[in-house]
Amino acid sequence: MQFLESSIVGLRTARHALTHPSLPTRVSLYPMVHVGDPAFYQRVHAEALSHDVVLCEGVSGQTARRLTRAYRWANVGRLGLMVQPAISESSGTRVVRADLDSEEFERLWADAPFHTRLAFTLGSSGYGLWMSVAGSRARLAERLVVEDLADRDDIYARADPVAGPALDVLLSARDARLCARFDDVLSDEDQSIAVLYGAGHMSALMRHLIARRGFRVRSSDWLTVFER
Repeated sequence: MQFLESSIVGLRTARHALTHPSLPTRVSLYPMVHVGDPAFYQRVHAEALSHDVVLCEGVSGQTARRLTRAYRWANVGRLGLMVQPAISESSGTRVVRADLDSEEFERLWADAPFHTRLAFTLGSSGYGLWMSVAGSRARLAERLVVEDLADRDDIYARADPVAGPALDVLLSARDARLCARFDDVLSDEDQSIAVLYGAGHMSALMRHLIARRGFRVRSSDWLTVFER
């Protein structure tokens, strides 16, 4: 099952709608990316805030800012794009930050080997600087594509002594928190839940919803993140 697709047209994200055979809860999954067209974020935020509950990502703190500065340094405004904005609070919609808090993230990141932390920090900076000079929409689209089935490169990366410890923090720990927060808001009441979270985390949540909570995918369609 795909969550992002890069083609000659551009980058698209797959919106999935799920229902449960015995619960009135309706779930909408919006796989997110760090960079997109302003119109994409406006549409997704408007749709999400029409739900009863919104689960969203967001880690604060110095380390998180260093690891994500590639997209801020890439000067994506020259491509007509913007860095993903935070969703605004809205009356009538409960917005839940389904992510690690800054202290948790800093503690977990500090446990990773020094060479891992150094490699990811420098890599983020280097990519941002390179994109600011040679970046294009096509290159961004190719970098951001994610599918929920772990491919060979992903398996190798998790076993890598440098990448593996970082992925435990950046992906695994946050996947677990997202699934736990979903369970916290799930109830027997008639409600709609929107999940706005990084596309790289959606495969873990989808497995959780289907295998552990009994939800079923009822429909899927594509939203354009940006055109090439």
